[in-house]
Parts: sequence; C-alpha cells; structure tokens
Amino acid sequence: MEGFGLYIHIPFCKQKCAYCDFYSKATNDAETARYFAALNDELKLQSARMKECRLDTVFIGGGTPSAVEARYIAEVMKTVKENYNCELSEATIECNPESITAEKLAAYRAAGLNRISIGVQSLNDNILGIIGRIHNKNTAISAVTLAKEYFENVSVDVMLGLPAQTIADVEDTLAQITALGVTHVSAYGLKLEEGTKLYRMEREGLVKVDDDLTADMYDFAVEFLEKRGYSRYEISNFAREGYVSKHNLSYWQRKPYLGVGAAAYSFLDNVRFNNVRDIAAYVSAISNGKIPSENVEVLTETDCKEEEIMLSLRTKFGLDLDGYKTKYNEDFLLTRADALKKNKDFIIIKDNFLHILPKYFYISNSIVSDLI
Repeated sequence: MEGFGLYIHIPFCKQKCAYCDFYSKATNDAETARYFAALNDELKLQSARMKECRLDTVFIGGGTPSAVEARYIAEVMKTVKENYNCELSEATIECNPESITAEKLAAYRAAGLNRISIGVQSLNDNILGIIGRIHNKNTAISAVTLAKEYFENVSVDVMLGLPAQTIADVEDTLAQITALGVTHVSAYGLKLEEGTKLYRMEREGLVKVDDDLTADMYDFAVEFLEKRGYSRYEISNFAREGYVSKHNLSYWQRKPYLGVGAAAYSFLDNVRFNNVRDIAAYVSAISNGKIPSENVEVLTETDCKEEEIMLSLRTKFGLDLDGYKTKYNEDFLLTRADALKKNKDFIIIKDNFLHILPKYFYISNSIVSDLI
C-alpha cells in the first residue's frame, strides 16, 4: 500500500500580511461554516480515489488555521480518520501567535495533531509592523512557550531580508526562539510577489529590500542554527535530531500528496492539479458532488527527471544516482558529464548520491539549472 500526504487548506486570516500572495480571506462566521461543511464533504469524496493508499502525514495550512474555532479543526480530523487508511506519523497545524490559546492547543492534541508550526517571522516589533503582522514580540514568545506545554514538536517560521531588518535583528530573533527549545526552524528569504502590498511599497520606494544583505543573513542563520544543534536538511529548513518535517520532506522527495480545500494543490501519479481558488465556486462545486479541479498537468518523463534533480538537490540527502538510473534508464553521470564538470567545485558524490556542497546551497538554483 503506497503512502501519501494530505494537505488541508484553511483560507481564512484575521488580516493579510504585506508579503503574502497565498489565497486567503478575512474570517467570516457564515462563510467559515459553509467552507468547512464543503471541506468535510470533499474529504469524503476524495477518499474514494485514495482507498488503496496509506495516509502517512497531514498538514493543515493556510491562511491561518488557528484563526478559526478549534471545533472546525477537530471535525476535519475526525473526517480524515473515518475515511482514510491512517497510519499518521506526523500531523501538523499552522498557527499565528495572536490566535493561539490553551483551549485551542488542547483541542488540537485531542484531535490527533502532534506538530505545530508557528509563524513568528521576527521578534522586532517595528519590522512586524512594516510587514503587516498583527502580533508583537511578547505575543510571539508567549505563544511559543504555551505551545511547548502541549506539543513536543514545535516549529517556528522566521523570515530573512525583511525591510529595515539587520543581521543583529536576525541574531536576536534566532537566539530567543532557540532558547525556547523549539525543535524545528524554517528560515526563509523574503520573496517580493507581484500583487502584494510589500511589492507595491518596494516599487514606490517606501521600503528597501537588499538581496545581498539577505544572502548574508542566510549565511549567518545557517551558522547560528547549526552551532545550536539544528541540522539544515533542506535549503530553508533546520531541525534537531528526529524532528525533520516528514510532510514537507515528502514534497521534496516527489511522494504523492492530496490537497483538499480551495486553492489546494495535489500531486498524484505524476499528475499535478489544483482546486479552484474562489471559496464560493469551491463550495458550490462540492455541494453538487463535484471536485473543482483545474490546471491539470500530466508530467512527461523529462518533467519528472527535472523535478527529481531540482527537488532532491535542495536537501542534504541529495540525488540518488542508482534510483535515478532505475527509474529513467539513464546514467546521470554520463548524460550530464559536461554540467557536472562545470560545477565540480560546488558538488560532491558520496555513496552514489550527488550533493550540492552545503556552503553553496544558497546558489543552488544556478547549479541545478545547469544540471537539468
């Protein structure tokens, strides 16, 4: 029985952040109720196609899942357990500091969730204000501290390269977060997405984003976290021993995953597709017994090869050269000899796995571009 991951999208937030281009809306009681009714119905509809598969991981993301009442999350998890072949090794929920309460955390644990990911981003109140976060430093520290009382496995998101941010700010944030005993840190460089408030502010000269400084912050974060026992297992992800995100790792290893909810993406049998983004259209389709999939892309063998190279080289585990040869009947070392020679100073082959040397992870895009 093949294993797969389940992503559940909760598209509600109290307020949209200045950098965010994910599909989300302000919370509304009536719309939230309709959405979750449809979400539970979709879970039941989709279970038919997954009946021969084992469900290994769940990730409830958004949006801000903790912005809605905990009973909705509990109901979703009940539907999952009743309709899927669950052998869950990991079940994560994303939360924002301002909406975390002891009551919600207790309900999440009772529902079967065993990992929490908290979007802290920074512990500098001025920076938080610029990027549109509605929590402050004290709220974030209190939320992480409280989460540790209910969850052993607590991850924190931190952003790098934010307007007005300095390396000293990054050090201060990482020092306080790691001192709280979190098991996992995601440290992402800011990406200015067209259509976001921050993108417009940067174009209008209201804020400045420095890519070179962001790279320096990343190098600092890597060294800081690794000295404190957080191993970098993917370009932007660091974990203590035994706390790698199994769900996210499945994405980078091209394992199948099912996405439910508005705008959720799926990857099954080398076919990628997503649900419609609009909540009303999503609810309408589900109420009529239809799964509102769109943008269906059937990957060619070339697509699969390129994805495998790109995604596996993002991780410390690297590209399995024997596995690649078995899947595609191609000797990677022979067919990519010129590209490998060009990048010989940036890569290493060990135990028949190809790796990008850790100090060159941040420029991996150019290396991978040559290899594919």
